[in-house]
Amino acid sequence: MSAGEYSFTIESGTDWTMTLTYKDASGTAINNTSYTANMDIRSALGGSLIKNLSSTGGEITIGGSNGRLVLALTDTETTALTAGRYVYDLELTDTSSNTIRLIEGNVTVKGQVTTS
Repeated sequence: MSAGEYSFTIESGTDWTMTLTYKDASGTAINNTSYTANMDIRSALGGSLIKNLSSTGGEITIGGSNGRLVLALTDTETTALTAGRYVYDLELTDTSSNTIRLIEGNVTVKGQVTTS
């Protein structure tokens, strides 16, 4: 299965969350209990790492039998991101080390105007 394509925006200085549901071709949620998740945001394909989110680092929560994945950054973490347009992909890895690229696309980080 090919990775889905989805682009999104993160607003600097705000708490950010995105919820995804991993489903099969018939629309049934896939149990992701035994998976780990990892997402890199980079300046370009093969470029500098801007931010890593992972299930082991706590930025990605894996939902289990409902197939949910919740990605989250705090306002402090988004403030540390430089405004710009970047690329990302989100991969899931099972206990046999099989990796699935779930989704990929562009991330736009919008700068913060009000800082007080």
